[in-house]
Amino acid sequence: MPEIPAVFEMLIISEKLNLFLRCIVVGTFILLSAAFFLVCTQKKMKKSGYIRFLYVFMLLSSAGAGILFLMGMVVFFLPDHMFLNRWTFWLAGWKVASGNMNFPFVYLSGMIWIAGIVWYFSEYRKRRKVLKTLYLLNRPVSDEQVRNCFFHAAEKAGIRKIPLLFTNEAVGMPFIKGIINPVVIIPAGLTSYRQLTLTFAHELAHWKRRDLIFRCFQRCVLTVYWFLPVRSLWRESFVELQETLCDIDVCRSYGNHFSAEMYYVTILSMLQQKAESAGKYEKTGEPGQSVTGLLEHAGQLERRVGNMVGYRSGSRRKGLAAALIAAGSILFLVNVFAGIYWPDILSGQSRETRHIVLDVETEELRFDAGSGQYEAGYGRQDSVNMTENNDLKTGEKELKWEQKTVYHLAPGETIGSENFRGKKGETLILMTLASEGGYEIRLTSGTIPVFASVMDETECLNLKLQNRDYRLQIRNPGDHDIKIELYCAK
Repeated sequence: MPEIPAVFEMLIISEKLNLFLRCIVVGTFILLSAAFFLVCTQKKMKKSGYIRFLYVFMLLSSAGAGILFLMGMVVFFLPDHMFLNRWTFWLAGWKVASGNMNFPFVYLSGMIWIAGIVWYFSEYRKRRKVLKTLYLLNRPVSDEQVRNCFFHAAEKAGIRKIPLLFTNEAVGMPFIKGIINPVVIIPAGLTSYRQLTLTFAHELAHWKRRDLIFRCFQRCVLTVYWFLPVRSLWRESFVELQETLCDIDVCRSYGNHFSAEMYYVTILSMLQQKAESAGKYEKTGEPGQSVTGLLEHAGQLERRVGNMVGYRSGSRRKGLAAALIAAGSILFLVNVFAGIYWPDILSGQSRETRHIVLDVETEELRFDAGSGQYEAGYGRQDSVNMTENNDLKTGEKELKWEQKTVYHLAPGETIGSENFRGKKGETLILMTLASEGGYEIRLTSGTIPVFASVMDETECLNLKLQNRDYRLQIRNPGDHDIKIELYCAK
């Protein structure tokens, strides 16, 4: 692999960071669009019974943002030689190659994002430390009646790996924690058979549905996109949907024994007991991987009751209409922003930088004796007609290496380099931005032309060299002056 020239090192690092931040920006747009959709539709969708649809929609939106973040990470840690061999594509042309890039903005944005991630991880570690102190008060449940009720609920739910069961005097509501080693923790003094049955059914429903994993995944995505103003809304909506879906599953499983009304009355009585006992846990803040009771509050319970009513008797047509209206609004806004920030999305495609990678060892130029022209043999049917003089002619403009240079070529004028020695594995990199196309580029080795072509306005060439002498020439064969901004390195 050729050694990366020093002039490209900062460009490569900056471009990696730039591509990574672009992935984050696109992920941010996905989450903001999804949040806008939720704000506009979730009320009617819940009343219409589309609880599972909203839940899957939030999961897929988070998955899309998470995948973009992973793509950005992969790009950032790609080997440098991938950016060297295709750098003219990745760095998008001569402007970046010449250093005309807002490096401070890119680096500053990256540092701010990293600082936010570090801050959120430090807050998470503090919460985990508090929770570990709380879990020291866990005690195995010794009451045989409570244990039998728990195992019966696990058997009814069809769970093979039964979580451990503990009681804790410091908690006011039951919850389940732990993705690998699940543990159900209930408050001390919970002995009512009805409360125990519904509590165990609800917590085990969370475990069966893998809600712990999805909750952790959502937390990771929101940590990556910590700067979003809709984080709290997104998190609360996701928790509410998970709780509602568990309520639906429990009521379906125990419909012959407990009605939905009795189910919520039981939860409300437990909330009242929690308020009366003034549990100590409120001082610890949000739990790390707990799924239920610690986040319960009366407002969420009220919404869950409304969600259950909508699920059982809601009008599906109204929810579908709301979803279509919101989706149309999002598409309209996307078109508006695309028109403002990307007005030439269609017409500008033809002006993109063309990227050519060639191994000049394998190239051949066919000489037509009748016309005195060379024709490139690598697939382009452009033809060039240039002199075979390989010495720097008098009046020929000197090509400057590793710096952007502006040349004004009159008809027939040529830019030429001195003879230079190539090494096998090295890459000759050439970027041009011209006022018009039709100028000719030729790379010769002694008297042998190894590359010749008529170029467009904007070109990027990567020519792999061999162990031989070379000379590069750029000529204006037309009838008009041409302004060329040129960057060349080897």
